[in-house]
Amino acid sequence: MYLNSTLTWDIDNDENDYPKEIKEIFFQNRIKLRKKYNHWVGEISKKFSNDIDWWVSVPGSRNPYFSEIYKTICLLETIRQLKSKKIIILTNSKKVQSLIKHNFSNKNLKIRFNTLKIQGKNYRKIVISSIFQIIIYLFIKLFYKKKIPFQKNLVLINTYPTNNLKKVERHFQFSDNFLNSNKKRILFTPTILITKNLIKVFKTINFLSKKNYFFKESIIPIKDLFFAISYPIRIRKFRVKYKKFNRFDLSDFIFKEISNFKYFNATMLGLINYKFVENLYLKKFKIKKAICWLENHEQRGWNYAFRKYFKSTETFGYQGFTNLPQLMNTVPTKFEEKFKVIPEKIIVSGKAYIEPRKEFNKSLKVSVGPSFVYQNVHKKFIKRSKIRYLVILTEFLDINLNLIKWLEYAINKNPLLIFNIKKPKILKMDVFLNKLNIKDNLIFCDGNLDQIFKDTINVITSGPTGSTIEALGYNCKLLLPIIDSYDSIYLKKINAPKKMYQLFNNKDQFSKYLNSVDKLKSNRENLNLSKYKNSLFEKVSLKKENIFL
Repeated sequence: MYLNSTLTWDIDNDENDYPKEIKEIFFQNRIKLRKKYNHWVGEISKKFSNDIDWWVSVPGSRNPYFSEIYKTICLLETIRQLKSKKIIILTNSKKVQSLIKHNFSNKNLKIRFNTLKIQGKNYRKIVISSIFQIIIYLFIKLFYKKKIPFQKNLVLINTYPTNNLKKVERHFQFSDNFLNSNKKRILFTPTILITKNLIKVFKTINFLSKKNYFFKESIIPIKDLFFAISYPIRIRKFRVKYKKFNRFDLSDFIFKEISNFKYFNATMLGLINYKFVENLYLKKFKIKKAICWLENHEQRGWNYAFRKYFKSTETFGYQGFTNLPQLMNTVPTKFEEKFKVIPEKIIVSGKAYIEPRKEFNKSLKVSVGPSFVYQNVHKKFIKRSKIRYLVILTEFLDINLNLIKWLEYAINKNPLLIFNIKKPKILKMDVFLNKLNIKDNLIFCDGNLDQIFKDTINVITSGPTGSTIEALGYNCKLLLPIIDSYDSIYLKKINAPKKMYQLFNNKDQFSKYLNSVDKLKSNRENLNLSKYKNSLFEKVSLKKENIFL
């Protein structure tokens, strides 16, 4: 390590703005501590292994975008590794302040605080989520209550419909042949996601009521809905001493994360799923298979209840997305299998994802099913070179803002550069994009990515997005600034051909590459993923679809 002078480290800043020496260690810890962290979550879960409230809580979810726990552990480990160096740490967070003070007493380490921000409880989220779920519950009870069919070989699929009535099914996009042949056996149980546009939601519910969809709210009594809503008053039981991570006592920090209700709606949905399955059991239903779209938070309620009440029912989790190691919650663990909060079997959408899904559990049962949402990659197309650089913004604001900084740097070096920008579907970026001084160098793209990729030579993106690997399916070269710590490793994990992507450690490397005419000319040549494509995106066939029966 080569820190010779005092460094000022604002830990509230984006990770990419950390001092270079610190960022390097922090990024290493992000990757290095993954397995140990997941084992530790299993250890602190033992006491509450039979409590559904724990499994729908933020620590139990392991979602690094729902909770600051993993990032904070990486921060503490980085501080520990730098304890002999002179560092001034800046933070606005009261909970991080007390954690650092509690774990470090080092004369070389100085902690300074700006205006302290006391973590809010997000009571507004509780109110909004509760009101939305009550409205949906009453609407279905009053107008769309129906009986679930007593079918002998019934397959229940928990799904997330869109409000686009032309393509209402988001994840399980079965072929018409498959659905028509099995419409009496397959029953979808939709999870209605929170939105401001209730009119669209009502129209979607009306549309689904005429299809083979059964609403969970139909058999859930009002007391079970209020069981989900009353989660906040039950969390005091989680104010306990937890096992330390290394020598760090995170007990208070964990409880503060649990009592921050930013993602309360996901917690409520997990509890509603649990109560739905419990009611199926009480009404003596027979279910052959229970399938969910497995990202591993609110589905905990679904899987835990099925494995508790329906011991003879086969449970499957379909992961129709690509390799996203950033989202640790999508990679099942040994302890989750032990405590039966995940399905017995996992279905991935390509052979390349089998080993990555076994990262935390080598004995995990994984099979390959159809890649529904990425089927267009297998259609023949003519590759054109209309777009030299396509920049795909993600649903994560910090990553997008950093991508824009890299573009600004490159444009300042070469004002002739033009970038086509694909904005995210959900995250609103217009406010930030309108403030840019480089608008003349940006062209915003409309339309579906699968069409845009056909006209694109190079794709620039970063972080957790399936678009990165989808771009490979259209023979696009990936130019990846290492903004997220996992950018440097996740393509290696699926054995992506090295000629298909280029990594950049800093803005200068990135800018020089873009200005290298010789390299740009050769980019369009020699890119053919026809063989490798099949391992990323399994083709849809009746044989593959039958895995769900």
